[in-house]
Amino acid sequence: MTSDPTPLRRRPVDEVAERFVADYAAADPVVATYLGIRGYDDRLTDLSADGYDQRDQLAREAYAAMQKAEPSDEREQAAKDSFLERLAVEIDQSEARAPQSRVSVITSELHSIRGSFDLMPKQTPDDWSNISARLAAVSAALADYRETL
Repeated sequence: MTSDPTPLRRRPVDEVAERFVADYAAADPVVATYLGIRGYDDRLTDLSADGYDQRDQLAREAYAAMQKAEPSDEREQAAKDSFLERLAVEIDQSEARAPQSRVSVITSELHSIRGSFDLMPKQTPDDWSNISARLAAVSAALADYRETL
């Protein structure tokens, strides 16, 4: 067995993107569930105006950090371009207050909450404890959502 003498390259674009995903998952537990990120299944997303502002701030900080990141190769350059394009859309939508006013029979925060229960693990007592905790938080989350709307 031979070892690869090539040193591991630092991947600044990946670092920014991975930090954003981790931070965003903590700020939006429902999205974390949709993405399969464990550890937040006992919570719901803060649908108050402050919660939306927090997620907008995370996007803005990640956008600024990504602009400064120097790609290590072509793959990272493509990832950087894509990341900046998607976050620019998120920021534009936030400025238009679109996420805070999305009401539809097809998609809304209510639909996301309901759908998150379908995706939650259901194998262990801890899984069911998470479901119970999330269910208990639905009323308050929807009250925050009504207030935000």
